[in-house]
Amino acid sequence: MTIPRVSAVVGAGTMGPGMAAVLARSGGRVMLNDISAEVLERARGAAELAAQVLERVGAPAQPGGSISFEADLATAVSGADLVVEAVPERIELKREVFAQLEKHSAAGTILATNTSGIPISEIAKGLRHPQRVIGMHWSNPPHLIPMIEVVPGEQTDDDVRARVVGIIEAFGYEAVVEKEVPGFVEKWRALTSTRASPRTSTPTCLIRPRCRSSSRTGRRASSSA
Repeated sequence: MTIPRVSAVVGAGTMGPGMAAVLARSGGRVMLNDISAEVLERARGAAELAAQVLERVGAPAQPGGSISFEADLATAVSGADLVVEAVPERIELKREVFAQLEKHSAAGTILATNTSGIPISEIAKGLRHPQRVIGMHWSNPPHLIPMIEVVPGEQTDDDVRARVVGIIEAFGYEAVVEKEVPGFVEKWRALTSTRASPRTSTPTCLIRPRCRSSSRTGRRASSSA
């Protein structure tokens, strides 16, 4: 699986700029969306900083990547092969966003959520095509910790799961496939998955591309975010 030609990240707060930087560095065209003009303006600086960090540590790069900043959701997701939602952890808000994503995205677009604990099936409830929805939980900061949890919902297509795992592995991260139960495992995994070396603060996984790119299947540990 290759990096999507066009991706959209919905939510430009804490996580969105770093996610966008990773996807863009891998050669994809990324649309970063937020309804707040102020948040979107701050995201420009955050995304540039993340890109500079990736450059400084020698992250593998592919040509053609870019980040655009878009306030209109329909415009941001139009033509996207992958959409990653990164809005605040409120289920009503996420359901509202996903209803709009389903309305404005193409039929084959993967609709992923960065939730750390809300059940994927609950987010997808009420959608016409819940099989397109999947958890894609990045660790914080997303451009420094090369591990992403992949959490299918009750109705998520196996093909969607496989495509997401392939995308993650294509940009050199480890895809950890988890079952849909409350909580997440990234807290303890982050201690051993971080890019930074204790001695040099040099991201070792970037020096050795794809060193953590194998997918695994496990069970999410029950804990609070």
